[in-house]
Amino acid sequence: MDRIEELANRARQWTVDRTGDDPIPEIEAEMEHAEAIELARLHEARAAAVQSSSPQLAADDSLAAAALYAREGMSSHAAALAATAAGMAELAGDWAGAIEHAVAATVQLSDVQLDDAQSARASNALCAFYGHMAAFELAIPFGRRSAEAAARIDHPSLATAAFVFGYTTLEAIHAEVGSDHERAGWRRDVASMAATLRGIDDPVSARVLGGGLAAEAALLEDDLDTAAEMVAGTDEVARVAGPLLQPWFSFVRASVARRQGDLERAEELLTDALPGLEATADDHCLVRALAERALVREERGDLAGALGDTRRRAELVRRWQVDRVEQFALLVAARAELERDGSLLRRQAGELVRAATEDPLTGLYSRRWLSRRVSELETLDSNGSVLLIDIDHFKVVNDTHGHGVGDKVLTAVGDVLRASFRDGDVVRYGGEEFLIPLLTDPFTAGAIAERARMAITHASFDEIVGDLRLTISIGIASGPLSRIRELIDAADDALYVAKQSGRNRVVSADSLT
Repeated sequence: MDRIEELANRARQWTVDRTGDDPIPEIEAEMEHAEAIELARLHEARAAAVQSSSPQLAADDSLAAAALYAREGMSSHAAALAATAAGMAELAGDWAGAIEHAVAATVQLSDVQLDDAQSARASNALCAFYGHMAAFELAIPFGRRSAEAAARIDHPSLATAAFVFGYTTLEAIHAEVGSDHERAGWRRDVASMAATLRGIDDPVSARVLGGGLAAEAALLEDDLDTAAEMVAGTDEVARVAGPLLQPWFSFVRASVARRQGDLERAEELLTDALPGLEATADDHCLVRALAERALVREERGDLAGALGDTRRRAELVRRWQVDRVEQFALLVAARAELERDGSLLRRQAGELVRAATEDPLTGLYSRRWLSRRVSELETLDSNGSVLLIDIDHFKVVNDTHGHGVGDKVLTAVGDVLRASFRDGDVVRYGGEEFLIPLLTDPFTAGAIAERARMAITHASFDEIVGDLRLTISIGIASGPLSRIRELIDAADDALYVAKQSGRNRVVSADSLT
């Protein structure tokens, strides 16, 4: 074993359990006189050492190694390090960089035969990255290729490849993507990867990775006895599994404990697991863990705690859906650019961007977009206003003329509002309600609202249905944008008063106090 390989092995072990001496100073000392391939290997070793403590530095080192490998014509090595950089950049919150690196790795890997350890490693990293993005249609093929290649070449990375493929496939099943036939095949894949891991002569691989996957596979089949057997007596090995695996394995053991009726133990394990799942950005398992703890708390009679977990899970899922759709849109657009494909991929990118921001019926901004906008406004140190608008007696339009006409009327009203709020963002809030956040004072907001009310009053909808006239009611709330969620609730209260007071009017929340 040469000096760099010895440092790389220590670096990988260091990031798992922090045992032994910190290898980073020695790696950096070697870097001072290393060149080409040796320097690339040292960047790779340092990336391994800091991946859990400083993912951005790990991403930078991985990219440096990828560039050096590419310069030497080592395409599969370059693809592996670019894919690793994508995962690290994602953990660091650099989504644009993560996507750029993943696209580079995907393109590089397309020109490489999957017959060596590095190409298998690249496929494994891309499986993990695309799985995090919930792009399972991309993740699963890469995971299968990685696991098959690692098994064929009998490489030590087989444990990692089998686990990442099995885990990503398991999350696809829980996400209920794909057809019934596909999910049945994926269940067999999970069981197969669990069996592979349990056959490896290493306690963490066999008991934690293999046992955990086998337990999850058994729970999918409601086989509690097998699931319990897979996680029994694993306290000691779980403690040495490392910070990346412990949270997930605690969740698995908690799921088994809840089904066995040991609610106290289940809640204890879940409470231990949640911070680790957040720290590792494992949103898939975090969503499932919050749902599991909500069930445990409900069964223990802690309804307030259960409700809190349910709300937190709902907020996470909503934010996650927005982010993943938008980021996947960017990914497809980047692929289109790299592949010089001006037709299908660009259309897909455009459709995904619109899905992330637009209401499909009216073309106005969607509630998905609003969720992100609210988070942005909360960071501003200024005041603003929220207008909440409802079409009066809209149910009569649907009941009299049908929902097809109603949809056309909603679209037409949206066009009028868009013209009335040239300096604001009109959101279809739900049904016949619209929301507009404004960076303006209460007096100006009131004047703009009155202008919009009059515009709807005088608008003609004869092209849709003859002699149709509409009015709207508007609630306004103004105050610090850092409390915009409270402003939305206050505008809703003001809108309720406007409708109860006879409709076709503007009511400010300030007038209610």
